[in-house]
Amino acid sequence: MLSLVAYLLRAETPNLFHEKGCLTFEEDFVEQNLVLPFLEATPCLEKLQEHLKEYVRNTKVPKKELTTPMFMNVLNRPKIRLKVPPATPEDLSVMKFARQIPKTNYLKPSMESKLESLRTTNRMNALNLLKDANKNAPSCFQRRKDLDKSVEREKPRAILARRSIPKFKPVEIKQTVASTLRECARVISVEEKEIKRLKALTEGGLDPASILKFEEEKRQQQREEELLRIQKKHLLALLTRENAFTAKQSLLNDVKVHAESVRKERQQLYDKLERWRENHNKEMMEIVEKCHEIEQASREAFNAMIDEKKQKAAEVTEESRQLKTQLMKQREEETQRKIKLIQEIKTIQSLRALPFKDFDPTESSGLGLLCEMSLAEVCSISVKQLTVNLSF
Repeated sequence: MLSLVAYLLRAETPNLFHEKGCLTFEEDFVEQNLVLPFLEATPCLEKLQEHLKEYVRNTKVPKKELTTPMFMNVLNRPKIRLKVPPATPEDLSVMKFARQIPKTNYLKPSMESKLESLRTTNRMNALNLLKDANKNAPSCFQRRKDLDKSVEREKPRAILARRSIPKFKPVEIKQTVASTLRECARVISVEEKEIKRLKALTEGGLDPASILKFEEEKRQQQREEELLRIQKKHLLALLTRENAFTAKQSLLNDVKVHAESVRKERQQLYDKLERWRENHNKEMMEIVEKCHEIEQASREAFNAMIDEKKQKAAEVTEESRQLKTQLMKQREEETQRKIKLIQEIKTIQSLRALPFKDFDPTESSGLGLLCEMSLAEVCSISVKQLTVNLSF
């Protein structure tokens, strides 16, 4: 959780959200629904990060200090030095080893010799390929003249004074008799040779020199065609390289223009966010002040309500106390009245004298108790209670 909050609080996260959101949605929608809410939630995320760090710091189990082990000094007793040196030979070569040292330890590893042989074979193959290339396509190793001209054209040349071109008279070749005779003799000899060759061909003869010459001409023609094809490929490669260079240059220019536009848009967005943040802070301050006022008013209303309830509770308690005292007085008066009535009944019963005594349902036991009741009273009370229960 803490790493996620730290990733969200990075400076590159809003730009990343804006860039990835613009790939799918429109820019205004991304700014309104993704970037601005994220920037609003940044203070909350910072507080959450601080709270998480404090929580992790508090819940971290303190490490116990490592205990230093204590070793007994039992095996480290001082050794007794020998009074006489041990019998060791001065020349160590005299000692005989249990096993002889193998001779392979003094030889070079076979891997180096194999690598050296492979290097020599690769060098010989490369030299052979270089010879074949020089023999079959010598023009590939020559520098192009048009490139040399372009390089020379780019070099600054010193301005020299123009000199007048000297004019020479055309040389007239004078024909002499000897030169004319030599030319005629050469033409006659060539004609005779050609006549002999034609006669030999008509007679079925074969001139091996002509065949060799024809093969040489054909080989020369194939070589020239191969050279032309190689030059064509070279020119195509140069053209593609030039096209790639121009395309790369145009792409770099487009990227620069796009980067400049993105930089301007980012600056505008930052200015817009700054203005929005200032307006938002002002609105939040007003809202906080209103909340404080509402809270103060609610607190005062709450205190007034509590005072009113306390007053009403005091009034209710006073009324209930008065009702209780009045009820107690009524109960005492009722009990006094009943006691007086019972005493009167007892006096009347004691004064009445009868010659014989029959069962009277209205007569009590005459024990002088307050709770004494006759059978008629019990029946009447039970009937009344039964009627009351049935009515409910």
